[in-house]
Order: sequence, then C-alpha cells, then structure tokens
Amino acid sequence: MSSLPRFPSGRAHRFAAAFTLVELLTVVAIIGILAGLGFGAVSGTVRRAKDARCQNNLKQLSTALISYVGSHGQYPQRLNPEVVDGTTNVWLWCHVLEREMTSDDRWPPPRFLNALKQSVWECPSMRNSHPMGDIGYGYNTWGLYSHLSQEPLGLAGKVRGLNVHGLPEPPRIPVKDGEVSNPSRMLALGDGVLGWGDSYWTSTFFVREKTFWRPQDNQVPFDVARHRRRVHAAFADGHVETIPLQTLFSATTDEVLSLWNRDHQPHRDRLGE
Repeated sequence: MSSLPRFPSGRAHRFAAAFTLVELLTVVAIIGILAGLGFGAVSGTVRRAKDARCQNNLKQLSTALISYVGSHGQYPQRLNPEVVDGTTNVWLWCHVLEREMTSDDRWPPPRFLNALKQSVWECPSMRNSHPMGDIGYGYNTWGLYSHLSQEPLGLAGKVRGLNVHGLPEPPRIPVKDGEVSNPSRMLALGDGVLGWGDSYWTSTFFVREKTFWRPQDNQVPFDVARHRRRVHAAFADGHVETIPLQTLFSATTDEVLSLWNRDHQPHRDRLGE
C-alpha cells in the first residue's frame, strides 16, 4: 500500500517563506536610501522654485525702479513727500514702486492695507517676521556705512534722511538720473537685510553699515538660511544676481565695496569707523 504524499507543516512552510534578518535590514536600508533620494530631489525642486520666484520678484521691482527714474529723472528717496489737494502724503520708497507697478494713486496703496502675501513683495523663503509685515525686500538707501554727518552713497538721497535721537530730518536732495557711475555694478534692491561683518538684521533697507539699531530696539535677526546664506540682488540696470551673504557684508575688496556706492568707488576709509 503506497503512502500518501507528505506536505510540510504550516510552521515549516512559514519558515521557508520568511525573510532572514539580514534580508530585512537590506530592504529597509534600500527603502531609506530611495526615500532620501526622493526627498532630496523634491526639496531641491521646491528650493529652486522659490529662488526663481524671488528673483522674478526682484526683476519686477527693478523694472518699476527703472520706470520711476525714467519718469522723474531721479531715484526714489526713503521718504517722498507729495502734496495733493493741500494734503501732504509721504510715500516710502516701496510705496512709490508699488504705485509705479499698479498705476494706483490712492494713499496708502491698497495692497499695503492688507497682507502682501503671494505678492511681488513677499520672498517665498522668508520665515522671520519683518518690521513691515510681508515685505521681503530692501532698497540700497545709504550704501556703505556713513554717519549722519556723511553723505550717503546709496540711491535714496544725498543726505542721511533719518529722524532719530531727536535729530530733525534734513532737507532732501535726491540722486539724479545719471549720477550712478556704473548702473550694471550698482546694487539697487535685494533681500531685506541690513548687515555688517557677520551680523545681519531684517530690514526694508539693503545696506552695508554698522547699524545703531540693536536687538533691544526690536530688530529681527535676518534668516541666513533664507537662500542658503546667499542674497538675491537687483542692480540699477535691472539684472539680478545671487551673491553670498559673507561676500556682500564682510569682503573688503575694492570690487565688492564699490558695488554699494553710486560713484563706484570703494570708500574703504569708512570701514574703520
């Protein structure tokens, strides 16, 4: 009498089909590597998209700046008084560019009454709060560091127009069209940072100066990770570049120092003050 065929028990069958510990660890490692590669690719794509949007924002702002200079024969000042029907409105440099882009003469500009999120003023990589809400960019108002008694070297006027420590605000003398020696190498707009050396503060100014603002004066540290320790900057001729933070605010070569100043001179005498 022939014996019936024997089948492996359930326990033996399960044992034969199971993975070994080494195999499981290998699979987990492979999945981890693939996940890491995928995350890196996705985060890189998101970062590049944010960079492209920020650069496009600056391109639009620099186009508005060039349009304003062409129409008025001068660069916007930090404060731009305008008398309409007997009422004096003081337009900030950013309000002036906003009006140039929207052709809207209402005061204050409608978009500034509400959140500026998703507008040309918001840097998509900005995380820290900003003194003026969602404005992510600054204007090269003063250029390389100057005392109140020195002529500023930026674009927002030939007098340091600040009203601080009880000082009256001096008469405004605008920078005229044609007074920028080398527009293609003159910083005009950039990520809103006011810095010197390795200290960076969030601002609506884009200047290299030894600021007398201090943390206790509610200044917010600039997020150095915003563009991986780089700054997107628009030049006076309208083109945009990406420059390391340390280069712009720490380097002391004539080439870098001259970028801040409308006469395209390094003025390194101001480094020691």
